[in-house]
Amino acid sequence: MTQVTESIKRAPLRLLATTLIAIPLAAPIWSYTDGSTIINLTDTSFANKVPALMSKIAEKYQLSALSDITRGNATSQSLATMGAGTAYASGNYTFIVGGGGGVAVNAVNQTLGDVFTKLGDLSGDGLPRFGIGGQLSAMVGMNLSNLRTPRYLGPLELSRMTVLVNVMSASSNNLTSGLNLSATVAGLHVQYQLTRARGSALQYGEILLTTGFDYSRLAASYDSTSGKGLTPVVVGSGTSGDQLLVWNPTGTMAITSGSGTIPVEFSTSTRLLYFLSLYAGGGADFNVGKATTDINLSGTVKGNNGSGENIVGNGTLAVSNSATPQFASARGFVGLQFNLIPGRTGAVVGFFAQASITTLNGLGSQFGVRGAW
Repeated sequence: MTQVTESIKRAPLRLLATTLIAIPLAAPIWSYTDGSTIINLTDTSFANKVPALMSKIAEKYQLSALSDITRGNATSQSLATMGAGTAYASGNYTFIVGGGGGVAVNAVNQTLGDVFTKLGDLSGDGLPRFGIGGQLSAMVGMNLSNLRTPRYLGPLELSRMTVLVNVMSASSNNLTSGLNLSATVAGLHVQYQLTRARGSALQYGEILLTTGFDYSRLAASYDSTSGKGLTPVVVGSGTSGDQLLVWNPTGTMAITSGSGTIPVEFSTSTRLLYFLSLYAGGGADFNVGKATTDINLSGTVKGNNGSGENIVGNGTLAVSNSATPQFASARGFVGLQFNLIPGRTGAVVGFFAQASITTLNGLGSQFGVRGAW
């Protein structure tokens, strides 16, 4: 009984001795932190290269501009939706149906010229320095002239008024390896003819007032563990005079943009020889909503000082950012519609393309088809 008691008494001392012996055998870890990036090294001979590696990571994932990019995503999602639920050049009709899509970019704290010089960022697996948005939508509309209602609603003549609805919801997992997308669009618009079109072969003079509400949400995420791996972040060359550090990240990146917009627009159109319609307009957009950007990556860090590449540590990047869209902006747009099957009073079937620009350094493009009768 005494021997058992002595063994129990001595057990903590044995455990402590084992622990003390084990500590020198484990490689020490030195941690270097720069905001949301952490590099852990087991070989401090590469410590002088860590700042360069962190700088390269920050550049690739736009960490210093992440708030601007997130806000730009929210604002560009709103701009991508403008024009999805309206018709600017279909002429006089009772019913209209159609579909189309749009893309937009928005530059926050930079110019649109900067965006054009950085379009190449879209081909990599980092983040572009600008916000981007997109949508697809189906629409249907009806002129109120045939409703059994009073001819006038206050000062408004109902035969000049058209109500349009657009909607779409879709999602796709593993659209390409590791990429998941989901999108929702919904809108309600009212168009009112302030002046009617004149002419036939050459039709002109129509002025439309358009307003309503647009809701748009786009969620995109990428998981490199189930898709194509991310490009390593590399600094140095691996010679004895220029050490090499390579971070091999894996993980997820996700962007979610949601916006609600009230547009107020004035537009006019001209139709040439039935087959071609040109239109232009301008107005203001009032935006609410929210966008988020989440990046969670980790991976080994390999080093080479001229004697071969070895694992010398690991690195992580964990960052989350949210922002609201820019509230109000003026917007101008121009477009053309090719009337594949023209009618005397308007397009029966027409294909359109439209470009939009805003005072908030936003640029958008919309396209689609409209059928009216």
